[in-house]
Amino acid sequence: MMNQAKSMLWLLLSVSFCLTAALITLNFAERQDLALEQLAAQSHVQERSVFSLVDGALAGTQAAPSDSADAALDWRETYSGLSLLYGLQQWVELGVPIVVEGRRFAALTGDEPAEVLEQRRREALSLLDLQGQYETRRGYDAGGQLAELVFTKK
Repeated sequence: MMNQAKSMLWLLLSVSFCLTAALITLNFAERQDLALEQLAAQSHVQERSVFSLVDGALAGTQAAPSDSADAALDWRETYSGLSLLYGLQQWVELGVPIVVEGRRFAALTGDEPAEVLEQRRREALSLLDLQGQYETRRGYDAGGQLAELVFTKK
């Protein structure tokens, strides 16, 4: 009789350990899913991080000052190399030509195969200093539309 009681206690203990481990694992997975959802929401907001709102309109759609040739390039912001790497693809997909350290990344047409996109990512990785800081200048065309973004290392 004592043997059966010991076996039942060991079985109860084993089942309780298994259930506890399963609950802890499920709780961890739920937390991880929430963190990934928040990260995805944040990265979707970053799509227009180069653009800024001025008086309720995108800065790229405002008329550029025409006082001098340099006046159209007077909007300067600073980005880290890592944020530039992540934003580069999205900015090019928006149709804005990007120039990084003299290397031009033309706007995408949407028909590029995955190999072209991967080659472009590798070029950006070889060109960028991920720890460095990059300053941006915005170039406007004659109509006041954003024509290009020029990034240079500080």
